[in-house]
Amino acid sequence: MLTSKLRSQLLEGNQRGIVLVALLAAVVSVFTSLPKLGPAIFGDELGYLSVARVFAGRESIFIGGGTTYHPGIGILYALPALFGSPRMVYFGSLAVNAILVGCNVWLSARLVTKIFPNGRHNSIAQLGLLVFPGVLYYASFAMAETLVTTVILTIVWVSYACDTHSSSTVSLVVLGVLAGGAWVVHPRFIAAPLVVTLVCVLRRRVRHTIYVGVAAS
Repeated sequence: MLTSKLRSQLLEGNQRGIVLVALLAAVVSVFTSLPKLGPAIFGDELGYLSVARVFAGRESIFIGGGTTYHPGIGILYALPALFGSPRMVYFGSLAVNAILVGCNVWLSARLVTKIFPNGRHNSIAQLGLLVFPGVLYYASFAMAETLVTTVILTIVWVSYACDTHSSSTVSLVVLGVLAGGAWVVHPRFIAAPLVVTLVCVLRRRVRHTIYVGVAAS
C-alpha cells in the first residue's frame, strides 16, 4: 500500500513525492556509509577533516595537507567536530554528506519536473537520480564532491528562475554571489563567475549581465 501511494505521488510529480524520494536517498546514504571504519582516500579526506577540526578549534595546525584544500565543506564538517573526537568528526561528515545527498536529489527532482512535465517520465527520472551510483558513492567519502554537486544544482536552479526579463534584483545578486562564492568549495569553480555572466550576455540580458557580473566579482 505504501509503495502504491509513493508511486502515485511520484506520477503526479507533486512536492510530497519529491520530498519522500529525497529523504529516502539520505537514509540510504547513511546505511551505505555505516560499514566504513575510517577514511579511505587518505590525502583528501584527512585534509578536509583537518580543516574541519581547525575551524572547530580542536586543532591549531593543519594535518594531511589541509592548507591546500578549500574550506567550504570543512565549515560544514566543523559542526560535528565541535562535539567529539576525530572519529566523531569522520562519521559526522558522512552524516552531513547524507543530508546533502537528500538536498541534491530534491534539487534534481525539482529541475526534472520542469524538464519532464509528464508524470511517468518525471517519476522515472527521479528514481534514476536515487539509484545513480555516483550519488551514494561520493557521499561515503569525507570530501567536497557531494557539496560540489549541491552548489552546481543550486546555481542551475537559480539560473533557471532568473531566466526572465522581470527577474528581481535580489535573485540576480544571489546568482552572482553563488557563482562567485562557489570557489570557496572547490577550485574547479574558478570559471563559474565567467560562465554565468557569459550566459547572461549570450541571452542578451543587459540588466542580468550587470547585476550578476558585479555580484560574482
